[in-house]
Amino acid sequence: MGIVGRTDTIVMPTGIASLDTVLKGGIPTGSFILLLGEIGAGHTEFAHTSMLSLLKLKENGHFCSSHSVQKDSYLIR
Repeated sequence: MGIVGRTDTIVMPTGIASLDTVLKGGIPTGSFILLLGEIGAGHTEFAHTSMLSLLKLKENGHFCSSHSVQKDSYLIR
């Protein structure tokens, strides 16, 4: 499977067959996707899987990861 057309939108597959089915082929190219979730929820794994899928298609992609500190965190000395 490569980058496919959905009506007049070009999409890139995520590499997760069941999600690509729901998304009608994948994520629209040029999209900015923000994944939020608790630590261990799988959002980083999803991003890695999607990047590997793009590499197999010889396409470019960008991945940025950031973790924030909770407001209620305290510094313990």
